[in-house]
Amino acid sequence: MKKTAILAGTVITALALVGCGKSEEELTLGQRADTNIAQAEQSMRDMGQEARQGMERAGEAIGEQVERAGDAIGDAAISAQVNAALAKDPQLSALDIDVDTTAGRVKLSGTAPTPEARDRATQLAASVSGVQSVDNLLQVETRQQ
Repeated sequence: MKKTAILAGTVITALALVGCGKSEEELTLGQRADTNIAQAEQSMRDMGQEARQGMERAGEAIGEQVERAGDAIGDAAISAQVNAALAKDPQLSALDIDVDTTAGRVKLSGTAPTPEARDRATQLAASVSGVQSVDNLLQVETRQQ
């Protein structure tokens, strides 16, 4: 981009010189210096604009990554809290129930000893802060005696 800006500045200067009837050799040292300074200033403005745009894109990308990481941490915390609630319940075994959380949506899978315990697992999961919904896939265990 820097080379392009300098080339564009040189072309513009040459066209301006042709338009006013002077060749580059006829310019004074001061005029040449002014032309070079103008080109350098334009190049710096162009590079500054490119840098700002790059920083904006980088900032947006970082923001998205932070948001995703925050979601993952939030989901892990929800899963941990649901597991803790299940472990405290005397009718349920947290070892028999898998808890997966994505975007606040909790999925329970595994087994429950009774239909009532299965329903209780849904209630416990739903009571955890941050839970958006509960998908209870628990199977009622059929015990053979």
